Amino acid sequence: MEQEDYGLLNLLEYKLNRIYEKCNRTGELKYVEIQQLKDRITVIKNNILEGVKVRARIQEQIEGEKVSNFLISKQANIKTKKAIHTIKVEDGIVDKLTPGTKLNKKDNIEWYITKYYEKLYKKEMSDDKLQTWFLQFIEEKISNNISNVLDREVDNDEIYQAIKKLNANKSPGLDGIPNEFYLKYWDIIGNDVSEVIKNITSGTLLQGKQKNALITLIPKDGDTELLKSWRPISLLCSDVKIVAKILALRLNPFMPDLISENQYCVYNKSIVECNTQMRDIMYYAGSNNVTGAIINLDWEKAFDRVSWE
Repeated sequence: MEQEDYGLLNLLEYKLNRIYEKCNRTGELKYVEIQQLKDRITVIKNNILEGVKVRARIQEQIEGEKVSNFLISKQANIKTKKAIHTIKVEDGIVDKLTPGTKLNKKDNIEWYITKYYEKLYKKEMSDDKLQTWFLQFIEEKISNNISNVLDREVDNDEIYQAIKKLNANKSPGLDGIPNEFYLKYWDIIGNDVSEVIKNITSGTLLQGKQKNALITLIPKDGDTELLKSWRPISLLCSDVKIVAKILALRLNPFMPDLISENQYCVYNKSIVECNTQMRDIMYYAGSNNVTGAIINLDWEKAFDRVSWE
């Protein structure tokens, strides 16, 4: 639809320019025809810009004639930053390609990206006995009372409150429906949406597009010709996000009881606290002549490689 809007917009602007040129040559003024074209152009621009706003992550309101060029140029800038024109082969991905080889043809880049993520998401061997051994040292466990709170049935108000907590101006999933849609039209669709969410939370399997995500790559710091410098982001349908938000909001009050005091990358905590604690420990060890060691472990693509079975 948006491509059709752009085509019609170009056609109408071309017609408007031709009328202006004719008016300049003949001195004839066609106020009605000019105004009609301007009105149609304004409507089409507004339709286009609503979509551009979402993709360009624009939250501020920009009025006047500058809005078109500003938003469209911002979206173009985002697309340019996210475009992959050249890929360097990394070690251990494809045996028949030498590490450092550059691929710049679209088909070759797409083929290599597919191979890269097939390898990344491939199930790795794990030691179940060793995993069980580690799990025995987790002291924090959910009590029966907490379990009852977490497992209770969801109601319409809880679903609505979760929708209100979802972030705005986020790219939608494959169904194309943004978070704001559910909030704006809740009076109309609330009961139907609630029925879907209740079915999911009661154990009904996800259907159709609910099970699929649109994966986009976001550049991180580093050499953007290497795929490891790109972060895969899964764009999920909003109804699945609603379920996740409900579960998160239920868990939040109990997180302090379930997460170790020494774990910081969690809700309502800051990594700065970890740095402060490390500083204090090092100061104490140095002041009291206590020997010790610091181990820094960094698992590459840890959350992508972990098994969720």
